Amino acid sequence: MYHKIGEHKDILYVREKLFQRQMAYLKKNNYNVVPLDTLVDKIKNGENIPRKWVVITFDDDHENLYTKAYPILKKHQFPAIVFLAFDAIGKGASLSWDQITEMQRSGLITFGYHSLSHVMLPLLTEEEATREIDKRPLEEKLGQKGGLLRLSKRSV
Repeated sequence: MYHKIGEHKDILYVREKLFQRQMAYLKKNNYNVVPLDTLVDKIKNGENIPRKWVVITFDDDHENLYTKAYPILKKHQFPAIVFLAFDAIGKGASLSWDQITEMQRSGLITFGYHSLSHVMLPLLTEEEATREIDKRPLEEKLGQKGGLLRLSKRSV
């Protein structure tokens, strides 16, 4: 699980060169990088998880996922999932809708729903929390149904 790729500014960052080395290691050592949905299906069906299976996830929607991580993932043809906070998209250092669309069209990157605004759900009323976890706006924007809902430990 990753958050940010680039210069090390806080504990959520993984340096780009380290990310490159990690992905090269997976490739060299014949790890099978699979989409999260594939792993979830195996678990739901009670199947054994093969050795050397890896799922790559990104929490939040930082633009460096597009500028730093995405080219490396494309190079290795590794799938990944990015969990988006809907209201942050297109603002500040977050991914833009154009970047999200390009990554989605590649077939390598899928998107899950983090929440609407990345708030701490226990601090909200039930009505507010229900609005925060309603993933329909993201599904409609991306033209996909059934996107995974991911709530961070900070949110729950």
